[in-house]
Amino acid sequence: MEEIKLSQASALIPRLIDDTSARGWEKRLQIHDPCIRSYAMTELLGASETLSTKTLRLAMHIAERSGYLRRKLIDLFIRSGFFDSADRLVELEAAQADQPQGLHKALITAMRDGDQRVEVAACHRLFLAEGDPAYLRQAAEVAAGSLGYQVAWPYYLRLLFIEQPSHASRVLDVLRLFEREDAQEHFSRFGKLCEGLKGCEIPKAYWQAYRLYWSKDWQRCLDFIERSGVLAATGGLGATFRHLHALCLEKSNRHAEAVQSFEIQNKALAEERYTPEAFIRSLEARRERVIPSLPEDERRDYFIMTGFPRSGTTLLENALAAHPAVSTAEETGALVSSYDGAFATVKSKGEQASEADVHKAALDHRYRYYRALDRHLDTDRAVKIDKTPILAANIAYLEKLFPEKRYVFSIRHPYDVVLSNFKQRYKQNQAMAAFNDIHSACELYDYVMSSWFTAFPGQTERVCYVRYDELVTDFEPTIRRVIDFLGVDWHEDVLNFTEHSKKRAVRTPSYANVRKGLTLGVQTSYGNYLFLFDEHCRSKLDPWVEFFGYSVQEPNHV
Repeated sequence: MEEIKLSQASALIPRLIDDTSARGWEKRLQIHDPCIRSYAMTELLGASETLSTKTLRLAMHIAERSGYLRRKLIDLFIRSGFFDSADRLVELEAAQADQPQGLHKALITAMRDGDQRVEVAACHRLFLAEGDPAYLRQAAEVAAGSLGYQVAWPYYLRLLFIEQPSHASRVLDVLRLFEREDAQEHFSRFGKLCEGLKGCEIPKAYWQAYRLYWSKDWQRCLDFIERSGVLAATGGLGATFRHLHALCLEKSNRHAEAVQSFEIQNKALAEERYTPEAFIRSLEARRERVIPSLPEDERRDYFIMTGFPRSGTTLLENALAAHPAVSTAEETGALVSSYDGAFATVKSKGEQASEADVHKAALDHRYRYYRALDRHLDTDRAVKIDKTPILAANIAYLEKLFPEKRYVFSIRHPYDVVLSNFKQRYKQNQAMAAFNDIHSACELYDYVMSSWFTAFPGQTERVCYVRYDELVTDFEPTIRRVIDFLGVDWHEDVLNFTEHSKKRAVRTPSYANVRKGLTLGVQTSYGNYLFLFDEHCRSKLDPWVEFFGYSVQEPNHV
């Protein structure tokens, strides 16, 4: 049997993905990958009354690494009288008798510690031990979220050859992975392979639309999206096509129409359980929490990078992450997610909660925050940074919990910040719900800036302010100032941050631009959308435009 490396196996997708016959599973045995081979062999065992001697020899070879295949084979060997082979299976199993238990321990330990590479490896081995495709799905999703498409892609490929008949959604997962990472060559090649697949109309439309968009043929892309009917899709998928539609309109200088598509996109994303009002109420509840004085926080090497989403924090974070003495964690939610658990007893007691109860809960929240954050950091590095732009909204509470905490705060033109958030396809949560509407986005911006500069009304040694404009146009002096603030020595790797960023998984919408470095210059587009900012919006933003020393340009006429 001619063997095919996993890296070459995608070429077999058009021929094999729909073939679940015994012959189809036998052909999958050509792929030199233990996951695909072990699964294919077990399916073959169930589909065939007898197996050739050659196939049985291969089954024994695969069984050396696959516990669940051994369990499938033992019954066949006993029924067929192949007792020597059965003895060999027992020997193989005895040599790895404690493997599943050890792997489960490794998996849950890795999940607790946030060690994604170990988690992926444990899932891989558990699939071979138990045969459950859920382990491969977990490996694919973890790798896609934290380790990059190079690690995630092989797991999605394995699933395409194993999972039946859900390959349409899996094909879309792969295309989305490549699109998010801006891996255009992989995206185009994989989509071409899937052109002839049945039941994959949506993935194929996704592939075609993005190819047209990347070719900068805005009108053809618009025509295709409108003609194909994909704008009728709902939920996240509908929002994806609407986003692409809006971007093409924007590139065609049809900004009023683009706004309409962005608004439809945001309606498709919105969830009733998340509202801007609920987010503000949660912020106010933490703001009003009376906390007794706490002992000094000894973790002076932990900083928070904040400001507001879309203020240039991703560019700054990637530059700092290239420094060998700095470890950064991106938008982990560590503070907010650990709050309710820490204050559960205080909440249950209500007015009966004592000052000692609150004091204990606050210290517990500190502990939980750092435990949650450390899952995403290399704690051996000299400086650790929690990059969470929206944390600025919690500054009143943060000042009670961490009175000595030091911050890096990013500043960008308020109009560009709000507009950019309005245009994004955010996964919904309490904080992001405000960006579905331009008015609530402006209101949240005003709330956050008012909260921050009430806590820090003037210059302070605890905050390093970084203007996006200066970071882009005067990079080295600006980043040197930040590194001095963090208390580490200068390192030349920071100047080559774009190469470092290419090795990281995409976590925010800004990554594509970050990987292009500083050549794009200062990104600003609000001048094309000034009609969107009515009197109410301007009443919220203009004071901050003046406060930061910006001005509002005249509308762009094109």
